[in-house]
Amino acid sequence: MSAAEHAAIRARLPVHEPDAGERAAFPLDATDHADLFLDLRNHLLRIWYRDCRCRVSSEVAVLHIPEPYHPLTRRILTFLEVNGAVNFGCIPLPPQADPPQKQTLGAGPGGCKHTAHVIVVGAGMAGLGAARHLRHLGFANVTVLEARPRVGGRVHTLREGLAPPVDFGAMLITGTEQNPLAVLGQDQLQLETVVCQDSCPLWDCSTGAPLDGVVDALAEKYYNTALAQAAHDGKAKPDAETLSLGEVFEVRLADKLHTEDVVPQQDLRRAVDWHVYNLEYGCAAGLHSVSLRHWDQDDPFGFEGDHVFVKGGLDQLVDGLAEGLDISLNRPVSAIHTPETGLCRVEYKAGPGRGTLTATADYVVLSVPLGVLQAGAIKFQPPLPPWKQEAVAALGNGNLNKIVLEWAEPFWGSESSFGLVRAAKSPLNPAPAPTDGTHMAAHGRRSCQRPQEPTPDRWRGAFFLFWNMIPVTGRPILIGMIPAPACDVLEGLPDAEVIAECTACLRSAFGGTAVPDPLRAHITRWREDPYARGAYSYVPVGASGAVYDTLAQAVHNRLFFAGEATS
Repeated sequence: MSAAEHAAIRARLPVHEPDAGERAAFPLDATDHADLFLDLRNHLLRIWYRDCRCRVSSEVAVLHIPEPYHPLTRRILTFLEVNGAVNFGCIPLPPQADPPQKQTLGAGPGGCKHTAHVIVVGAGMAGLGAARHLRHLGFANVTVLEARPRVGGRVHTLREGLAPPVDFGAMLITGTEQNPLAVLGQDQLQLETVVCQDSCPLWDCSTGAPLDGVVDALAEKYYNTALAQAAHDGKAKPDAETLSLGEVFEVRLADKLHTEDVVPQQDLRRAVDWHVYNLEYGCAAGLHSVSLRHWDQDDPFGFEGDHVFVKGGLDQLVDGLAEGLDISLNRPVSAIHTPETGLCRVEYKAGPGRGTLTATADYVVLSVPLGVLQAGAIKFQPPLPPWKQEAVAALGNGNLNKIVLEWAEPFWGSESSFGLVRAAKSPLNPAPAPTDGTHMAAHGRRSCQRPQEPTPDRWRGAFFLFWNMIPVTGRPILIGMIPAPACDVLEGLPDAEVIAECTACLRSAFGGTAVPDPLRAHITRWREDPYARGAYSYVPVGASGAVYDTLAQAVHNRLFFAGEATS
């Protein structure tokens, strides 16, 4: 594979044909002269990925290109830049305009010049990325308003209270081959990363030993089979839009488990549940809340390559994006006005205990989390159109929390992670039984009754997985995961109770004398955070992945939306 072809793959573009966006932007060149178009496009991508720390200028772009093709080369470069395929991230910014000066961006109606000021609401990864990209595109007057006293949003590296920095929010770059975050962290900022190993040994809390190998293998087999069959049902069943992944998965799993007599049913079910909790970790919601048809709608957009931790904390990427931007902290926005004529107005608090101020702009980019929108924390005048309000309400706002614990010495192995298969605290999930008179027709089988949801257990799924932070921090630190739905319940419990339960789980797996009380512990509560109100989104029953596209659409071409729930 040539360097140019590899660059196209890194940019998530097809190597040997234009994608739909390119065909729309270059209808003649990308169709009648596709080979030339692709040669020029891949050539520009190769220049960019040769050194992502430097901007690809129009002068550099046309070097070694025959002069007749210079205009097309420059047009392709502009297209790639606008769409974030080149010249993005932490490369140096062009000069910022000095307020109240505004940059002339081009000819407006009638040929007159117009200026533009953009306010970005929210300094999380999306807001910072949007602001920085606007600056790269020539918008010299961009202001970022952030409610918190820090940038980063749900990327939050704790640098106080533990010996080394530890990520309380996002902590992994999930796939390094085509991931823009890998470009920022590894290529541009040249941060040291640690590869996350694939192996994840499971410990049985009922025996204090590694999970029995036969149980482990059977549980993984039955889980994967039931999930694959449920996924097939989601595509094949006409009523899949009204069903949850959890209820269909339970039916499919019951078909498998009731015939198994090699190992005790209770042991097998506990091991299967570990895999269920892992999926709920990924979904940020219990499987009975997640759409059967659309639960895996983002799978085709995953990135290839290793998953890596960033030594020193993921907030280093945030700081790299924030450098050189005009950012005002402690500025929670309360209202956005987008009149038909005139400037947009953004109302915000000027700091704790201070009054409300108003800023004006030509455009507003709103990059706050979905939970903030759903809570109505920001008022809109005029109100958002019904189609936008419906999209905000339709998407699921999931949650995920962590417990971070530090000891003087490790009592665990060297793997990147390990799991705990907890002893049963409540009856097994009940067999399928009618609950509301409705029926579910499993694909290729007779109709069967809708199964009940699992018996409530406030600790259900909590501490099922621990990340070993020694290779990342150099200290004996574990990060325990608390997925939905337990993460919401535990936010209302005192720290001492959560720490005690977590420590008891570890002792049941590794032995009471092997696990002392932790030296320090911290617990996240993302649902309680007024500027997050959750972790990340999911597609609930009755919704579809198209909601993400609707949330991303601008309103009147003046109010734009960015963030995790728009992509």
